[in-house]
Amino acid sequence: MKIVCQTLYKRYTYNWIIQNLSVTFEGTKIYGVSGPNGSGKSTFLSLLSGFLTPSQGTIDYSRLGQKITRDDLYKYLSISAPYINLIEEYTVSELITMYRKLKPLQENMSADEFLELSYLGDDQNKPIKYFSSGMAQRVQLLLAIKTDCPLLFLDEPSSFLDDQARTWLYQMISDNCADKLVIMASNDRQDLNYCDTVIDLESIQLVSDEAMMR
Repeated sequence: MKIVCQTLYKRYTYNWIIQNLSVTFEGTKIYGVSGPNGSGKSTFLSLLSGFLTPSQGTIDYSRLGQKITRDDLYKYLSISAPYINLIEEYTVSELITMYRKLKPLQENMSADEFLELSYLGDDQNKPIKYFSSGMAQRVQLLLAIKTDCPLLFLDEPSSFLDDQARTWLYQMISDNCADKLVIMASNDRQDLNYCDTVIDLESIQLVSDEAMMR
């Protein structure tokens, strides 16, 4: 996968969240996106995923040299983010059954295999609304990671995770994402240390602005 952002801007009412951002993501690397609160990390991932539309600028997608339209992008990506909610009335088994009708999971993973991998086998009959925040986070993360797609977005993936679950997260990424382009938005130092390349939104936009002024 390859994503090319050119002179990207995003504005809400009178506030510019993203300004003059040009960056390229490509290959099977893990990119970190960092920056202080309010720097636009979640907005940037929402733009990359096609959930939001840029106010100005372009985002181009391709795979194996073939262009991917924004309308077709959903076929190639999975995402875990705080603003995405699980269906809380479902059990995990019911959620997996529904999800598999929408997108394939790696190795055609069954609900039982999912429960075992997420360490939630003892809670297989419990509706997700009764899960702790960490348990629900593990479900959402594993769904995104195990989806058979070449592009993975993770927004604040280690939020709500204890140290053991954080180790589990990094192991899941290592075991299942070798052939994916992964973009992870986080300010957590452990998350960013796990990435191959880290892009600081505040710094890169400042550099772009300075270049435009020359």
